[in-house]
Amino acid sequence: MPHRQDTVAVGFEDRFGGITHAFFETLSPNEKELFKATTIAELLLEEVKAAEKIHKDKSISRKVSQALKPLVQGVEQYGAALDVISNASSQFLCPVWGSMRVILHLASEFGEYFGKISAMLEQVGLHLNSLRRFPRLYPHNERLEAAMVDVYRIIFRFCTDARNVFKKVSDKKVCQKGMIGLRSMIKLVWKPFKAQFGDLRADLSTAMEQVSTEVEIAEKEEAHAERERADKERRAQASRWDKTEHTHQKLESFFDEQSIQKVDKWLDPVNFENNHDDAVKLRHQGTGNWFLNGEAFKDWLDHDNSFLWLHAIPGAGKTVLVSSAIECLKNNVKNGDVGLAYFYCDYKESRKQEPSKLLCTLLSQLARQHKAVFQRLQAFAQERVKDNPASVPTHDELRSNFGTFLEGVFKQVILVIDAIDESSMRECMIGDLKTFKKHCPFIKILVSSREELDITKAFKSFPHVKINQSDVARKLKKLK
Repeated sequence: MPHRQDTVAVGFEDRFGGITHAFFETLSPNEKELFKATTIAELLLEEVKAAEKIHKDKSISRKVSQALKPLVQGVEQYGAALDVISNASSQFLCPVWGSMRVILHLASEFGEYFGKISAMLEQVGLHLNSLRRFPRLYPHNERLEAAMVDVYRIIFRFCTDARNVFKKVSDKKVCQKGMIGLRSMIKLVWKPFKAQFGDLRADLSTAMEQVSTEVEIAEKEEAHAERERADKERRAQASRWDKTEHTHQKLESFFDEQSIQKVDKWLDPVNFENNHDDAVKLRHQGTGNWFLNGEAFKDWLDHDNSFLWLHAIPGAGKTVLVSSAIECLKNNVKNGDVGLAYFYCDYKESRKQEPSKLLCTLLSQLARQHKAVFQRLQAFAQERVKDNPASVPTHDELRSNFGTFLEGVFKQVILVIDAIDESSMRECMIGDLKTFKKHCPFIKILVSSREELDITKAFKSFPHVKINQSDVARKLKKLK
């Protein structure tokens, strides 16, 4: 099985169109030996220095070995770039060194033109030196490979044309007896070659520009790919972070819920939702609009520390009207700075008649709406059970600290209490509500009841709305 490097080399030899082979076939036996023996730039320079010694007494503007340094540097730059693509730069550079050595060997017999051909090689080297940004990171770029092959082809085109010039003169020299005819002949041959060299330099410049362009394109493509990789990694990292955060939140939520359940267990609130759900089921479309759109309800909503008493005869629909108000508040009061809690007194359940359960249930709802309220209640409960695990919250301590639990947390707290007349301890409940009204300016209260004498006496100074017989009749008419 062929080695990978051999396989790549064969592929590149095919792409070069057999240029090196074609050049080699035109050489004489001695030139072929010279070509094969040249594997590094040092051998080329040794050949040049030897020629300089021969022509040391002739007028050469500067040492050719110095002029060829840009060529050596340029070819090495090209070789480094070629090595990235082919992984076999030495195999392709040896023919370059060999072909140039053949040219300089032929030219060494002509002092003046030896300097001229060296100057041309210097120009080739200067072009190749622009490959300092060779594409070490783009070994699989086909467009870049094609541009590099074009440069290689142009180098050998120059070597072929230059060899033909000196070969023709050398062949004629064998036949010529007079040097005057020989000088005329080399001038004659050199002139079109010089013009051709101008075209060749232009082609080489274009090829080098193409290489540079392909490098820039490759760099942009690589930069774009790198940005995409970075974006992908950022998205993956963000996803991992989101998952971690989600897991953390789930754990935090789990522990928070456990803590809330512990506080709820200590408060032992009543199930207020079942009363609310039952009342909502009795509502019909438009039920209570007259009340919700009325001036009294709007004024109550618009003013801080407001109190509104809704009263009527038994069976007038107070509870359904209160449930409508609660739903309206739920839908319209979604600001985190506003807390909403409600309670339904129920003569059928003794726990729903107790003032302590009223306060426990209201605080339980508000604790779930703001972490700070929960933390204050948690600390309060922990302090109470520290010395007595069987401790339960008393009505007096809850009423005394009710405002403290909420103050500075909510800008406004709305309390809705239905059917306070159904409490066996309604006097205590009335006292609690009036205390909150007086000492907690951020609290507003909506309460409903029958028109009992003690309740009327307690709330007569507050704004109130009475459900009249006409309102009941209107309701019954709609239900028919």
